[in-house]
Amino acid sequence: MSNQTEKALSEHLKPLVKSVARKVVHRLAPWMETPEPSSAPPPAPQAAPDLTSAVWTLPDRPLRNALPPVAELLRTHHAGQPLHDVIRGLFGADDGTLQTRLLQALSEEQLRAYVASDTAPVPRTEDRAEYFGEQHVSYWLNGLSDYLFLKGLLKSSGIDPESHFRFLDFACSSGRVLRHFIAHSPKAEVFGTDIYSNAVRWMNKFLPPRGFYFQNSVVPTLPIPDASIDLVFCGSVFTHMDEFEESWLLEFRRVLKPGGIAFISLHTERTWEGMRNPEHPIRKHLTNHPYRCLESETNPVPSAWFDQPMPAERLVLRYMPSPFHNMHTFYTTEYIREKWGRFFEVREFLQHAHGTYQDGVVLVRRA
Repeated sequence: MSNQTEKALSEHLKPLVKSVARKVVHRLAPWMETPEPSSAPPPAPQAAPDLTSAVWTLPDRPLRNALPPVAELLRTHHAGQPLHDVIRGLFGADDGTLQTRLLQALSEEQLRAYVASDTAPVPRTEDRAEYFGEQHVSYWLNGLSDYLFLKGLLKSSGIDPESHFRFLDFACSSGRVLRHFIAHSPKAEVFGTDIYSNAVRWMNKFLPPRGFYFQNSVVPTLPIPDASIDLVFCGSVFTHMDEFEESWLLEFRRVLKPGGIAFISLHTERTWEGMRNPEHPIRKHLTNHPYRCLESETNPVPSAWFDQPMPAERLVLRYMPSPFHNMHTFYTTEYIREKWGRFFEVREFLQHAHGTYQDGVVLVRRA
């Protein structure tokens, strides 16, 4: 290996080594502190730190028994109700999101057909990262609405959703969205990956085996061939990413076919402007817990800090007691156009494209 190659490799690995070291040191900190002299009996020994979970994932735990398929949940909780009434009751007449409007545009017959074709069980709240609490039908319908939205993106790119295509759901949790591609797009090849091993174990145990479910790590690499994927979906990931942003974008670029598309949800300046309201849920969360930001002169950040215009083109707020798995990231659309536009064609931005508070960007791999 030449000196130039060694130097380039060294520079490439530096951010990864620093990130891993930071996470390991944080996890080891309680065992590295020198105790104060004391006459009290020594405390009971603590379990050794789980360094693997500090760097790559969360610890495993037993899976719960799954809930029944959505058809049975509807019979139990919404017996006899038209599905449009169920949707209005759960999401309101119009919550402003693209997905809810797509659900409302379906006929009752179409909704019933979607329910009938998904016979897989539904994960319990604990096995789906607490999404939607005990609102199990809302969880299923929300996944269906994202499926409808992504089908529209395929059509807009000249890909027939009824034909063969390859779909990657990145950070898919326990399959909220990808289950609908498996149930309703029988010719699709479906790949789902998540950093939490429990989510992958749940999918492998309870979802149909024709999907490919696997665990990823914080290191930007995917066991998928070059130029093989037609559509990448990345919801609520870059909204919580501090490091390896460009590396993951390049990895998506590698696996996408020329002309393939990626949809990534974002906290944008629109999200930030909404946070000027002291009652905004994200602002309340960030001020009711200790978060720090390099752009703030005071840490943890005070509530009044959010009254100003967004102070940088990219902001990362990190939860102070823990340096990993706990951050909120904001981007200006101009930052996305300039920085991400190096890797992709930035086709369009969509507001309210992933819930009320997140927007989204559609990226296209150049030929």
